[in-house]
Amino acid sequence: MFVWCDADIKMLPALLSIEPEKVYALPDHSLTDDDFKLMATLSDLADRELVATIGWAKQVPGNRFLSKLLHCYYIRLTAFFPGQPG
Repeated sequence: MFVWCDADIKMLPALLSIEPEKVYALPDHSLTDDDFKLMATLSDLADRELVATIGWAKQVPGNRFLSKLLHCYYIRLTAFFPGQPG
């Protein structure tokens, strides 16, 4: 059973106020409908979602570790997929 404490209840409004915007897939209509277009669209979506998550983590009160962890993860992903826009 989960028990809420006062710190949790105070944190909820702060988290709700920094809730990130929804991120939608935006396919490149200049590409033909094939596997490359699908992968390019999904890669772009994942990149923008990760950037939004890092921005959100930077705003979480008192949680610098989460922000740094996500930033390091982003750097590793961009090193792994160097041809992707970012």
